[in-house]
Amino acid sequence: MLSLGPTPAAAVATAIDDDSMTVKDLWEELLKLYTTLNAQQILNLLREIEVLRLKDESEFNQHVNQLRDLVDKLPSLGKKLEDPRLVQYLLRSLPESLEGIAQVAVFYDNLTFEKLQQSIRTEIGGRNSSSSRTQTQQHSSTLEQHLSQI
Repeated sequence: MLSLGPTPAAAVATAIDDDSMTVKDLWEELLKLYTTLNAQQILNLLREIEVLRLKDESEFNQHVNQLRDLVDKLPSLGKKLEDPRLVQYLLRSLPESLEGIAQVAVFYDNLTFEKLQQSIRTEIGGRNSSSSRTQTQQHSSTLEQHLSQI
């Protein structure tokens, strides 16, 4: 296990050996230790979210689940990501093949993470059922219509 400093047990043992340390002092030391550890854990999770990339459109559901799993760990550390930030992370994680979605999505102020997911699934589903370039263009128009209803 990677340790960034003293373990809680070591901090308590050191404090117990110090006769001048009060319970309040011990609490403050533990609070500092956990605050530092939480900050590092938050940073690590945010880095993981930042570098997360969708490699294959067929794995979109797994990609969203992985993003959600990382984001769901943050509240227990005292950090919550708001919906607009989640939208940004998801848009940034898309491959070039879905770049058009990001370009269209920036024009929608009230775009939620859930609605963006639905739109991307619609686009990917449309592409998978398309067999010609014309149909793909029609699906892009459908995506714009879907987003405009948001």
